[in-house]
Amino acid sequence: GIYYIWGFYKFVKDQIRFLQCRHCVLDITIWGEGVNLAYLTVVFFLLFKNKRWAWILLMTGAISAVFTNILQLYFLARYWHFLRGQLYTAILQQMLPIITIVFLKRLPIRDFFSIDQQTEKRTFMAGCILGLLYLTILWIAW
Repeated sequence: GIYYIWGFYKFVKDQIRFLQCRHCVLDITIWGEGVNLAYLTVVFFLLFKNKRWAWILLMTGAISAVFTNILQLYFLARYWHFLRGQLYTAILQQMLPIITIVFLKRLPIRDFFSIDQQTEKRTFMAGCILGLLYLTILWIAW
């Protein structure tokens, strides 16, 4: 809940700053936080209703986050002399989605959300495809 409130605050603040700026160039990343908030809203609602789509969206998001974090680790390694202080943050940021994936793959969790093996495999593939697509878009954008 706190993460959601903080994300909403940051999104609103960034939108206000962007709309008040006269010389700002439209950057696609400014809308990313809004997409993230919409995603979290849907996931929280589905978790509240104990729907299997909550598990699917959480797993897909965690797998995609692993790919995104790999790109961040690449840039951290590339610009190591500038970003030395962010090593532990980057490692922790990489570990959180991996821990989420391991937690969601546990049989009691899958049974709670009525996830069979075929759904698990399809979700894993969808997460990998989305992660690679997102990674490619970020790579091209940078």
